[in-house]
Amino acid sequence: MSNNSISYENCLAKTEISENGQKRAGMTVLQHCVSSGMVATCIAEKFPYLQRAGLFPDGYSLIAALHDVGKVSPAFQYKILSALDDEEERMAISRLIGLDPSYHPRNGTPAHMAVSYSALYERYGECVAHIEGIHHGGYENEPSESGMNEVDGGEAWQESRMLLADRLEETFGKNIPSLSYATGSQIKFLAGLTIVSDWLSSSITLDNEKGNASLELIRHKVESAGFRRHEYVQGLSFEDIFSFSPRPEQLALIGAVERPGVYILEAGTGSGKTEAALYAAYRMLSSGFAEGVYFALPTAFTSKQIHKRLDAFLDRILVDGDRTGAKLVFSNSFLYSCVFEKGFTEPSWFDSRKRQILAPFAAGTIDQALMSVLRVRHSVVRTFGLAGKVVIIDEVHSYDTYTGNLIRRLVEELVQLGATVLILSATLRQKARNELLNLPSDHVLSSSYPCVTSFADSKCSERSCDSSFMRTVIIEHEDDDMKAFDKAVDDAYDGKFVLWIENTVDEAQKAYGRFLARCGNEIRMELLHSRFLGSDRAKKESLVTRLWGNEGWSERKAGNGFILVGTQILEQSLDIDADVLYTRLAPADMLFQRMGRLWRHDHADRKGQPVCHVLHPPLASVIDNPDILAPSSYVYLPYVLYRTLSVFASISAVSIPDDIRSLLEAVYDDSFIADEPETVKKMRRELIEHREKLESLSSRAIGFVGQIMSDIMMPRYSDMKTRRVMILSSVNLTEKSVTLLDGEKVSLAFTSDPGQRALVSLKLEDNMFTVPASRCPQYASAFNDAMKEMFSPFIYIPEDRTVEGDNAGLCILIKDEGRKLFDLSGNKIEKACYSQKMGYTFIK
Repeated sequence: MSNNSISYENCLAKTEISENGQKRAGMTVLQHCVSSGMVATCIAEKFPYLQRAGLFPDGYSLIAALHDVGKVSPAFQYKILSALDDEEERMAISRLIGLDPSYHPRNGTPAHMAVSYSALYERYGECVAHIEGIHHGGYENEPSESGMNEVDGGEAWQESRMLLADRLEETFGKNIPSLSYATGSQIKFLAGLTIVSDWLSSSITLDNEKGNASLELIRHKVESAGFRRHEYVQGLSFEDIFSFSPRPEQLALIGAVERPGVYILEAGTGSGKTEAALYAAYRMLSSGFAEGVYFALPTAFTSKQIHKRLDAFLDRILVDGDRTGAKLVFSNSFLYSCVFEKGFTEPSWFDSRKRQILAPFAAGTIDQALMSVLRVRHSVVRTFGLAGKVVIIDEVHSYDTYTGNLIRRLVEELVQLGATVLILSATLRQKARNELLNLPSDHVLSSSYPCVTSFADSKCSERSCDSSFMRTVIIEHEDDDMKAFDKAVDDAYDGKFVLWIENTVDEAQKAYGRFLARCGNEIRMELLHSRFLGSDRAKKESLVTRLWGNEGWSERKAGNGFILVGTQILEQSLDIDADVLYTRLAPADMLFQRMGRLWRHDHADRKGQPVCHVLHPPLASVIDNPDILAPSSYVYLPYVLYRTLSVFASISAVSIPDDIRSLLEAVYDDSFIADEPETVKKMRRELIEHREKLESLSSRAIGFVGQIMSDIMMPRYSDMKTRRVMILSSVNLTEKSVTLLDGEKVSLAFTSDPGQRALVSLKLEDNMFTVPASRCPQYASAFNDAMKEMFSPFIYIPEDRTVEGDNAGLCILIKDEGRKLFDLSGNKIEKACYSQKMGYTFIK
């Protein structure tokens, strides 16, 4: 390395590909830093509300511009110059920079992000240095606080980096804040802005003169990516958008949401919480208090359903010529966008997995939003993407302690980011309400239901309202499964639509098998659970939704009975309306969700009353032997099942919604009961230990801004190992093709067409499902390198470290014309079979 002064102006930031396909010098560090700061300026222009909310402080453009000063370092310049194909160009630029041609970095040389941190720490403080240090998503270890380290080039290179900072201050101003006052959320916002600005700047190609990019060019790049202001139709009523008058529950939420804050709507299933939230979102958007919408759902399936409704909503509220479609956001949602998104021609800038949540309007899983509070790479990008939006969190009651803690942190951060948070639930406990609103645990809220509870402008308020749909559900307790089974058959023969819900797939399959053996073809019946191929499950869901919804009411009146057996997937998402419900004992909030499938639609010619048969052992038997709750106790904590049973055992009828609040609070009352039997105390201790474990895990998952965990942090907790299973008719390695169960032959030869590649990927996804590892043949997949090479362009194939041998995390099985399954070597799987009626069955 030369002892002469170092020229930052000639240091390279990028390479580019010439017309003859060779790598040549691209933008300099100065050019890239300047364009990144200008990108940040142009992005801020598109978010006037966030500017008013103070999320773009003085100096934000300079912060974005400074991120790559660490590229002015001998190690990075050696790396990028070594990539050039022209030796003469490499030597010439080395001389201009002042880099000794004989220099070679030694092991352990820090990455340029760490050099940015070290170089800027003393001049701008820890917060700014931290933002620059994580602009590639995060770091595992804290970098040095000194830019004079010999490994970073010593004094000469640090002096050059400071001259670059001087130059950037001349361009963007010197009034950079210390940010010592800023919250972690605001720092994450600026870090996300910096990363997004870097990404967009990196896609800019300068002209042959190598001058700086013009503001016009950069503004066009920002708008082309999708960052733009939207114009909304003003003065639309609820009826204008949804074509029906609002119900009392909907009016309560709409009346409460006037400014950013946290709003919780608790109302019964089928009361129209989705429409209420969307109209509240419209009011915030049209009045300039929000910059977009993210609708967060529990699953990819529910996300796809809401996505269609969100698209229709946007068509109503956006002015002509501003028809921005909603994005679908979950792990492989780009596949669905390619195939199903209206007007899709080619991937948009937002379609990249890390960028999806940056889209102005989107429906996706809660997991994608929770990634903003987890210690995962690029979490700050998601933070930036959610800032200032209306974030709607649906089915919030359905999450455990681990995910619930993450949601509370998410809500806390969203408030600091100027977002409006709308939380929807049919069964939420008062303790959970207090936590979501960040209220003291002893803060007393009313017991009214339905209601809207809000926290805005540092004030908590409540609005109670009448319910638009009230009913009394008769509770029948069944401690003999066979007698309950006989009653269900009789109900079906009487022409009723009978819903039977079990807590495990195995139990649902057994129940369906009994009904099938008893009734044969005399009664229509279906089985729904998670171990059907996607294609088979979609057909079943379509049939059930049609016949069990409003559309099928006329056919139901003809007196044709129907038995639908399933698992928890029937609790929500599907719009099904049962005449009578048989359900295995489950936690109280899940029981109410299942009761929400009873008499869901108001039909005047309905006869009798809604009846819920709860299948459970006698309370005394549970106290004597808690193991009697199995297999439900493998899914739900035994103490919660016991508490639910102890409260419901003496109840013969439930008034909905009036009794929901009091019964939930009774079941989840945390006060210690001194005279509990020892068996119950043991269950209670297990509950406490489980909660403490999840509390610890969630606290560990939420960490220092930008600090990445070495292991994978997930938004959901599960101690059950799972595997993905794909079932095909045949695999042809020579032709690189597979035959699906419906006989379609699909080529897996690589194609550069994203739409065609997505279509193939979806077809493969439709022939897959997830099972516990204990329900998967251990050595069935026999994956080799040729198989991985053929499938990997279309589906993600994780390495499964829990399975011995060379098996991948994907298990591929071959099905014959019957129900039998074979591995890829042609060996029959004795314990497993698959059919369209029963799904995947495995005898452990």
